[in-house]
Amino acid sequence: MCFKIVVIIFVGGPTYCTQFRPLSFDLPKPLFPIANKQLVRHHIEACKEGLGTRLSRIVLVGAYSPSDFKDLISGCALDLDIHIEYFKEELLVGTAAVLLELGSRAPAEDVSHFVLIDSDVCCAIPLREMLEFHLGHGRGVTLMGKRVSSDEAANYNCYTVLGSEVVGYFERPEMFVSDVIDARVYIFSDAALRVAMSFDVFKGGNVPVADGGEEERASLELHMLPGLIDRGMVSTYECGGFWMVLKRAGEAMKGNRLWLELYERERSRELSRASNYLDPVMVDSTARVDPTSKIGPNVCIGPNCVVEAGARVANSILLANCKIGRCACVLYSILSEGCSVGEWAHVRGTGRLEEEKEHITILGHSVKVEPEVVIQNCIVMPQKRLRWSYFDEVIL
Repeated sequence: MCFKIVVIIFVGGPTYCTQFRPLSFDLPKPLFPIANKQLVRHHIEACKEGLGTRLSRIVLVGAYSPSDFKDLISGCALDLDIHIEYFKEELLVGTAAVLLELGSRAPAEDVSHFVLIDSDVCCAIPLREMLEFHLGHGRGVTLMGKRVSSDEAANYNCYTVLGSEVVGYFERPEMFVSDVIDARVYIFSDAALRVAMSFDVFKGGNVPVADGGEEERASLELHMLPGLIDRGMVSTYECGGFWMVLKRAGEAMKGNRLWLELYERERSRELSRASNYLDPVMVDSTARVDPTSKIGPNVCIGPNCVVEAGARVANSILLANCKIGRCACVLYSILSEGCSVGEWAHVRGTGRLEEEKEHITILGHSVKVEPEVVIQNCIVMPQKRLRWSYFDEVIL
C-alpha cells in the first residue's frame, strides 16, 4: 500500500530556549550539533530512513526567522533529496492548531498520515517500526512512549494503557500515575484528524490563540488527545532505545554521549579512528589534531578546530573554529564556536551529569582562556577574556 506522509517538526523559538543559554545565543537550539550533526538533522535523517518513498515533505514549524534554517534546508535537499519547508508561527496558536491547518490540506495533497516530532527530543527515532505498528492496530493515532522510573515520570506527561490502547492522559500529575511517559513523537491518520476537527474547540475553524499564557494555545495534550482517547482511537508504541529531552545547556553533554555510544554499537564507521583516540570520538575532517595529544572518550570536535601537541580532551564538545593550546586540558566541557584555550590551561567540569545541576563548564562563543588558567564548573557568557582562574561561577 502506497500513501504519502507529511512530517511536522516543532522547532520552537528564541523565547523557548532560555535554559539553553549561552549555547543558544548564536544558533537556534535545534541546530546545535550533537555528535557533530545538528539535532534536528538527526530527526530529518530518521524520517528519510524510516519512511522512505512514503515521505512527501517535512515542515519545520517555529518562531525563528526562516533564514536561520536556510542552510539546513538546502543541505538536506542536496544530500538527502528531501523537500523541506519552514512555517513561521506569527501567532502562537499551538501544536494542535498547526496540525489541523496542515491536515485540512490533506485531501488535496493525497496525504493520509502525519508524523509529529518535538525537536527537543534526543533519540534515534524508530519510525519504520512505529509506522508498521501504527498501520497494524488501525486506531488512528500512535504515541511513542518511554518507560521510566517512577521518580523520573513526575517530570513528564504520562498516560495509562490497557494492552496497547491509551486509556488516560495526564499532564505532569502531582502523584504517580504511570511509568509510561509521552516521548513526543506521534503518528496521526487523516481520519483521526477529521474526527478531531469535529471537537467543539475547533468547530468553525476557530482555535485558541495564546495572547497571554501558554495554557491558552490549542495543544495536542489539552484539546486533541483526550477526546481521541475517549473514542478509543489512540495506541502507544514503546521506544526501547535511549531517549531524553534536551532542555538545559548542560544536557547537550549527555545527549552527545548517548549518540556516540549508539554509533559505537551500530554505526562504528562514522566514528574517527587514530592511535591517540579513546573511543568513541568524532572529529570533523577539517579539524587538525596533533598526534601527540590524547582525545576521548565521548568527544566531538567540529570543523576547523585545532588541538595542539600534548593537549588532553575528554567528555567534551568543541564547536567550529576552537583552538586548544599545547598541553592544555579540556574535560567535561562544551566550547562554543571560536573559543580558545591557552597553553597549560585547564577548562573542566567535575562530570556529575545525572544531578539536577550539571557540574560541567560551558564557554559561550569566542571566549578566550589565557595560558595556565583554571576554569572549573563555570558558565561563561560570550566574548569574555579570562585572565584568572574561576571555580563554580557564572561569568557575565
